[in-house]
Amino acid sequence: MQFLNPLMLFGLAGAAIPVILHLLNLRKLRTIEFSTLTFLKELQTTKIRRLKLRQFLLLLLRTMIVVAIVLAFARPAMKGNIVGSVGTRAKTTAVIILDNSLSMSARNAEGELLKQGKEFALHVVDLMKEGDEAFLIRSSEFPSPLTETPLHDKTMLKTLIRETEYSQRSYSFDEGFSLTKQLLDKSQNTNKEVYIFSDFQKTSWRSKKESTQKLFGENVRIFVSRFVTEQSNSSIDTVLVQTKIIEQNKPLNVSVTVKNFGAQKIDDAAVSIFFNEKRVAQKNLSLETWGSSTEIFSIVPNLSGWINGYAELESDALDEDNRKYFSFYVPEKISVCFVSESEKDIQFPLLALNTSEDSTRSLFDIQTIFHSQLSRINLNNVDVLVLSNMSLISKEDAGQILSFTQRGGGVLFFPGDKSDIVNINSTFISTFNIPPVQAILRGQNNSVVSTVENIDYNHPLFSGVFENEKTKQSQKVFESPEIYSLLQRTTGKEGATIISVVNNFPLLSEYKIGNGKLLVYSIAPTLEWSNIPLKGIFVPLIHRSVLYCAIGAENASSFIVGDEPQIRLSNKKVLDANSSQNTKQYSIISNDSSEEIIEGVKDIHKSIVKTVISKREKAGNFLVKANRSPVGMFSVNIDSRESDLRSIEESELNQFYVSSGIDPTSVYQLQNIERVESSIMQSRYGVELWKFFIICAIVFALLEMILGRTGRKETEVSMV
Repeated sequence: MQFLNPLMLFGLAGAAIPVILHLLNLRKLRTIEFSTLTFLKELQTTKIRRLKLRQFLLLLLRTMIVVAIVLAFARPAMKGNIVGSVGTRAKTTAVIILDNSLSMSARNAEGELLKQGKEFALHVVDLMKEGDEAFLIRSSEFPSPLTETPLHDKTMLKTLIRETEYSQRSYSFDEGFSLTKQLLDKSQNTNKEVYIFSDFQKTSWRSKKESTQKLFGENVRIFVSRFVTEQSNSSIDTVLVQTKIIEQNKPLNVSVTVKNFGAQKIDDAAVSIFFNEKRVAQKNLSLETWGSSTEIFSIVPNLSGWINGYAELESDALDEDNRKYFSFYVPEKISVCFVSESEKDIQFPLLALNTSEDSTRSLFDIQTIFHSQLSRINLNNVDVLVLSNMSLISKEDAGQILSFTQRGGGVLFFPGDKSDIVNINSTFISTFNIPPVQAILRGQNNSVVSTVENIDYNHPLFSGVFENEKTKQSQKVFESPEIYSLLQRTTGKEGATIISVVNNFPLLSEYKIGNGKLLVYSIAPTLEWSNIPLKGIFVPLIHRSVLYCAIGAENASSFIVGDEPQIRLSNKKVLDANSSQNTKQYSIISNDSSEEIIEGVKDIHKSIVKTVISKREKAGNFLVKANRSPVGMFSVNIDSRESDLRSIEESELNQFYVSSGIDPTSVYQLQNIERVESSIMQSRYGVELWKFFIICAIVFALLEMILGRTGRKETEVSMV
């Protein structure tokens, strides 16, 4: 037991007053006149004893009345944790953790969960006394507090709580407890308290290996208020652009996966696809309880450039997770430079690019040069280099081509009759660090030396090319060309074989070099090396090879709300947008057209151009511009785990406490807002007993009155 008002215990000295009065009454002499001495003899010995006993009981009751009243004012309590306080209370350091994540926007019978959490937090602030201090931590700010120093002003603290809004950032309470420990360790106050107002979403409380060290000391108490919703929720889980080679006015496949986080089946949920804020497709789907469904949308983009896309689901418990953003790039103009010994070496590839549809043919901006002119070409204005039948490649030229590839360019390499294997290996091959060419396998009198054996139909080069998509893996879907000459080489671990021939040599290999791609063909695009230019596969193969290499750095990136996006920009586009190489300014345009300027030194001579962008606090698509020209786009989405509104089970929560080094018995529940104050006071000081002592004082007083009145009546009777 302890006393919350121990100074009142000095009042116990008042219990001596009845004793002193009793002793004074014993010494006071009274003169009693008797008519005869016979009256004295008639007094019975038993009555004298009864009188003495009554006087003793009255003395005891009067003393206990004083003691009970004094103890009531001293406020005794059981199981308190405050130590070292001389006055009525100890100063308190409180850490208030307010969950303002997206799941707190759900509702239950009492209304929005976040609103309820703020009301509880305001009640806690009302309990702060002079000398108390508090930290406010919002889950959206993990792992940082709202203020670095504790707040003593209740008005300011209440204002910050009332101004708290929902955040799309996800979080883990590991970060919250680690931050809380840091703040409490700095406090010199004896009494330390942690308040958590949350829906205790299951995905935010992830257990880890059990801790052998306690996170908080004995003088730290944890109070939790849990707000649970029974609402069902569904969300768009993932959106994936399946088509890797994207062309204007050509079908584009978008995969959308929707999840149902509820115990009720959902029928005919409408899912829509938007390009640049315009609805381009819609489907209805059904979702089983706690199930998911994936739909493929085939859409034809009729615009070029960066496309701002998103998939949207109809409204439910959480509207924010019903939209998933994505973006992609549709080439506006692809600059292709053919480098060869003669026009004959590139005759068929040029024809392949020029025999496409009108809309596609205008896509390519083609120039042809001889290999001797390569050093004079500004490769910053080129998207794809096509090297065919290069007789000699200098180290300088090879280095220039490597730098071009690393910063996002694409290279197609074809051998030829004038190819010098020694020169190719010592310059081009060694510079790109790929396996060397062993020899050239030639057939006599144009005899066939090999045919196609295996094709990686899953590669983007063949996606959507063949109608028989389901059976293309088990059968040959086009006639193999006859090969008369072939480079003997291996792909190596650094690359991937796309097409191979019967003797296991690669016909076509891919290498990812920095931000760009290198495609190496083992045959020349001429009839002297094979009859593939006469096959139906040749035109789409060359066409898609150029498109695939042109993709380079034009890949949209996706991030989670709260991330610091680090994106790769097309070095060519940055150079095109910047009038000088010293331009360091980029602007980020969000969906609502707001603009953010980013300053940073960007060395355009480096092989990979990156820029780090500040944390994104809202989902959306963000367009990156350099000197007002688009150079990239990235998407930011809500963490999919935020869509699961289920609350953690009590047993799992206790496991989390143990794994974090927290004693579950030091955690107190605040369930009723009307009892917040009494629950906190009881946990601080234990069960107060002052009411019990008041009742005792009243009982003692009643007994004293009854005993005193009975004594007077007996005395009057005996006197008569």
